[in-house]
Amino acid sequence: MRLYFRGMKSSILCIAMLALFAACGRSGGSSADTPPADSTAKTQQVSASVLDLSQFDMPLLVNVPEKGVAPLAVMNEELGQLEVRAGDHFGLAIKEMEPDFPRLKADLERDMLLKNTIVQEAPELLLYRSEYPNEAGVFMHFMQMVKSGARTFVVEDLQNGRFNEADAKEMIAAVMPKPVS
Repeated sequence: MRLYFRGMKSSILCIAMLALFAACGRSGGSSADTPPADSTAKTQQVSASVLDLSQFDMPLLVNVPEKGVAPLAVMNEELGQLEVRAGDHFGLAIKEMEPDFPRLKADLERDMLLKNTIVQEAPELLLYRSEYPNEAGVFMHFMQMVKSGARTFVVEDLQNGRFNEADAKEMIAAVMPKPVS
């Protein structure tokens, strides 16, 4: 008798798990294309093309190019960065910290999957191209330092973005210190 109930319990558990998986699969979109939701994220949607990031305690302005998409700024508490997006060709990650350009360059040299080529290097900027084997894809990335008073910020492209050189240069030019009033 005990064996019968034990088997019945596991059957009920399996049915409940299948129902749960089926319910999760009805979202209508692909979860692989969207970053995981951060329950602690603060969201601010702005219709203007210039975002003032002082509401996130960052004395910076972001001049988002007019692409028909309102820019969205999200504080990702989990990663400790502010993410600014506007469509598929504009995505920034901003953190308050000192940049580590030597470490990034060393990581690029050690990368065994991608062929990385530095396109532009300056004391405050590293722009590089990443190429997948067999020309499966070529994408541009950057790390930029922006100073505002005594504070230093690192601005990078969102790592899940697929940006070309024009996109990267547009994003590099978009972030500037907020003028002191």
